[in-house]
Amino acid sequence: MDTSDVSLRRKLGELSKKHEILESKYRHLQEVGAREAERNFDRLRKQAEERAQTSKDLIWNLKTELETQVGLAKRARV
Repeated sequence: MDTSDVSLRRKLGELSKKHEILESKYRHLQEVGAREAERNFDRLRKQAEERAQTSKDLIWNLKTELETQVGLAKRARV
């Protein structure tokens, strides 16, 4: 084995190690990204559910108020 083979093997070993490190970092970032996406989705879903409930409550209140006003208007006519 001459020095160029040894140098190439060393370089290949270094590059392989760097590749493994980058692969590990990439997998970690994928996992972090997936967890963040799930958290974000859950947060947005909760907000949407709260807004939907608020809307339902508002509609119910408006219907109740309308019924009251209709009743008062009928009594005023009589």
